Amino acid sequence: MVTLTTGLLSSAAIIYFLAADKIKETVIEVFKSHNVAEIELRGQITEDQEPSPLGGDGAVRANQVVKRIEKCENKDFEAIIVNIDSPGGAPVPSDDIRQKLEDVDIPTYTYTRSLCASGGYMIACGTDWIHSRQDSLVGSIGVIANQYKFHDIADDVGITLERFVGGRHKDTHRPLKELSEEERGAWQEVIDRSYDNFVELVAESRDLNESKVRETDAEVLHASQALEHGLVDEVGSREDFKNRVKYHLELDDLKIRRYDGSKKVFGTVDTLVSSAAYSFGRGLTSIVSKPQKKLQYKL
Repeated sequence: MVTLTTGLLSSAAIIYFLAADKIKETVIEVFKSHNVAEIELRGQITEDQEPSPLGGDGAVRANQVVKRIEKCENKDFEAIIVNIDSPGGAPVPSDDIRQKLEDVDIPTYTYTRSLCASGGYMIACGTDWIHSRQDSLVGSIGVIANQYKFHDIADDVGITLERFVGGRHKDTHRPLKELSEEERGAWQEVIDRSYDNFVELVAESRDLNESKVRETDAEVLHASQALEHGLVDEVGSREDFKNRVKYHLELDDLKIRRYDGSKKVFGTVDTLVSSAAYSFGRGLTSIVSKPQKKLQYKL
């Protein structure tokens, strides 16, 4: 009898924790008081399943962010805030998030924390208004490609590279392959085109001349400098930002619901079920050779 009772209690506990997220969501919907959603983006922006080079959970996965944006759009919020603290990341995922923000039918706002650079700034360009904290670092509108070469060391230790390629430039990223001037020129053209695309995107979204964007020289700017260059709309405190959103939306009270990407059941599930550089780009872009991944293209 004791064993049966214990088993029933255990089963009930499991069912509770599996259902608790759904219960919480239903309760929130029934007693809904939030009028604005805030999505937090912390860390490097990656492909859907790509781990962050920093390790741990320091990654922003584009497919998850896009789903969160869709979820917020479907819940009748007045607006979406994107809270960004990111050095950038992969170019295509960054642009996926930016385009999704551009496509939503409600107002969108960016709130920058310590860093909003490269792919992070690209995402911000998809929103209607960019507010920066007083000492945020913003920008890095430029491109860099890195290839690590070890042919000199290989020569010293007697390592020889045997090449078998279809297409003369197929293996230019290999660490033991010394680049010719022609190959350097080919890579520079790739980078120049990527840079032109990024400049054009920023100029269009911020209503700036492309020459004005190029004048930033791909620097990471202080918030006050970013304001002078037209890269942000306002600089101030969190309270200043909230007042701005209330003014734009004509709201008497701003009630924000945060989406940080984690699944929490009243703050307990993560504890129970878990034992539980940066690359700047199209903004800062890295092309890095690694034994397990021969070519990595990052913002």
